[in-house]
Amino acid sequence: MATNEPPGTPTAAERISVLPGGSYVALGDSLSAGLEDRYADGTSPHSATPQGGYRGFTDLLALRMTAERPDLRYANLAIRGRAVAHILGEQVDQALALRPGVVTITAGGNDIMDTGFDAGAVAARYERGVRRLRSAGAEVVMVGLHDIGTMPVLRWGRDKVRALNERLAEVAERNDCVFVDLYRLPVLRDPRAFDPDRVHYNAAGHLIVAAHVGERIGLPFPHSPHSMGWSDPAALLNTNGAWVRRYVLPALYRNLTGRTTGDGVPPKRPTAAPLANAGEGARLTPPPDRPGLLPAGDPEQRRLAGWTARDVRARSIAEVAHRLRDSPRTPGPAAARSQTARPAGPQRRSARRR
Repeated sequence: MATNEPPGTPTAAERISVLPGGSYVALGDSLSAGLEDRYADGTSPHSATPQGGYRGFTDLLALRMTAERPDLRYANLAIRGRAVAHILGEQVDQALALRPGVVTITAGGNDIMDTGFDAGAVAARYERGVRRLRSAGAEVVMVGLHDIGTMPVLRWGRDKVRALNERLAEVAERNDCVFVDLYRLPVLRDPRAFDPDRVHYNAAGHLIVAAHVGERIGLPFPHSPHSMGWSDPAALLNTNGAWVRRYVLPALYRNLTGRTTGDGVPPKRPTAAPLANAGEGARLTPPPDRPGLLPAGDPEQRRLAGWTARDVRARSIAEVAHRLRDSPRTPGPAAARSQTARPAGPQRRSARRR
């Protein structure tokens, strides 16, 4: 953190631990929205929105804060699939209107999928949003990206994640924020902390992240964030071929048609209010198996279902994308907006997964 303060000045973590302002606002992508950690049926304290049935580390952190301050007001503006430009732009605008005391941010996971990714440019845009929050008096917790390199097929993104995390740590230091480094947390290299899509945390993963954030800001959880007590050997969640067919190819399909998983999805909890139903929400409930990302009757889904691991092994992800691109498509809503908003020319593509 910043070192120019006079002796005895509270650190950012010490300031956050007293929950200034009595309000907490979560910003971010699908990680802050809680995917893939579902509440048990009928126990969600949120409204019936597409993201309202998910809990996640942000809800768990809000529950921990509520134990210290029962009148804590909590809002969650996160939307799945969002990149830094939206999170540190539009979501910051919305957050400032709520006058938050504490803000947590997860962002950057979707940006690293952009073929034109530039860690410095992404961090600069991130910092502009952070400065606005700090200027308004909010304490900011920046949650970094976990190490995706331990997951098969995702190792290509490890250097991008590491580069962005290093720059975000510098942003946090310059702006007297707390940076939560998930990259070096060994327990988050275990596949049992993740959904079968290998990208989103499951219930156990979100609990680990919540405890790690709590530890960093002086609000410890009753369990260690460094171990889940797993004694049996870790196993891969599914084969590479099955994973590519079920998750990667649908993600490429969305990208090539200009869609994201967050299209038309409202914020999880747009207003700041005390978190009700806290007792039910604190229960650890394993997430159910998630359905396919495309409608069951979609002709593209039926075509992709014929792909096997043999089809994938001989091709890189880029080659698969090229093959899909050659098939005629009807542009989705996001693609239509893009074509009207940008001049003609090559379009950058990003396989947003979060």
